[in-house]
Amino acid sequence: MPSFADRAASRRKFLQFLAGSPLLAAGGAFAGEGFTPGSKLSDPLMWAPMRADQLIKSPKEAVNVFDFEPVCRQNVPPAHFGYMASGIDDEVTLRANREGFLKFQLRPRRLVDVSKVDMSTEILGVKYASPIVLAPVGGQRSFHDEGEVASARAAKVGNHLQILSTATSLGVEDVSSARGQPIWYQLYATNKWEVAETMVKRAEKAGCYAVAVTVDRSGGRNQETLFRLRPTDTRDCSGCHDRSSLQSSMRTRAMYQGIDLSGLTNTQSSRIKTWMHCLPGPRLKARKITTEAAYSFLGWICCCCWTTGRAS
Repeated sequence: MPSFADRAASRRKFLQFLAGSPLLAAGGAFAGEGFTPGSKLSDPLMWAPMRADQLIKSPKEAVNVFDFEPVCRQNVPPAHFGYMASGIDDEVTLRANREGFLKFQLRPRRLVDVSKVDMSTEILGVKYASPIVLAPVGGQRSFHDEGEVASARAAKVGNHLQILSTATSLGVEDVSSARGQPIWYQLYATNKWEVAETMVKRAEKAGCYAVAVTVDRSGGRNQETLFRLRPTDTRDCSGCHDRSSLQSSMRTRAMYQGIDLSGLTNTQSSRIKTWMHCLPGPRLKARKITTEAAYSFLGWICCCCWTTGRAS
């Protein structure tokens, strides 16, 4: 049994070890910066600049994509930022997403000619310049006036696949036109067949090449960061968001306009498995991707990341 003096000495050594921890040292850098409480590092900020007065001033200054998030926090209204930055619960899904991707590493090839690197990939018969994909994010006009159309123009420059969210701010026709090449459409099928049918037919008419169906939202999602930041937003949001009912809220979304939403109770449906046999038209692709196939397509499986980042 250690003596009292030995225990006290061990305690002092442990406290000295904690005092030298870079995590505790970094905590002070956030005090008063307005991002998070002084001693708490939120998930994205551990990779980003540590002080508000040291944020990047232009995209060219960014070292990696995480440099953009604290800039967004400073310039975007709190509720909008909370929607964009939230994972699920205490951000466990965001952490799991990033920790999962850390398991995959680039495999260096020795004594191989890399003077001409070809990063192109083929997805469902369409060739893209790289496996970088714009995953579906709803309501992009919350972050930029041109919303999904601006994203489409960026995707066109890099020849990237773009997947348009059901909750898009702008219609699939405008986004597809700005992209200049067929995009994919992400579908929240809802509990009404007529809603899903109308959306898929509209997407097909606009030239969409595939429908990516979200199947993990039956129970909703607990976005804690959004719920914490929304009360701090002092703007009157009623002009854009009618939360009196689900139908009223959805009518403000471009893809729901003109559709009979009476009887709509959920943006997801337990009958979705049955519907999947009926949804695709002649030009749309319906493929069941097995686990084995997914691993063989790791170059482009990032297009499915939104389910990992926000799943309940």
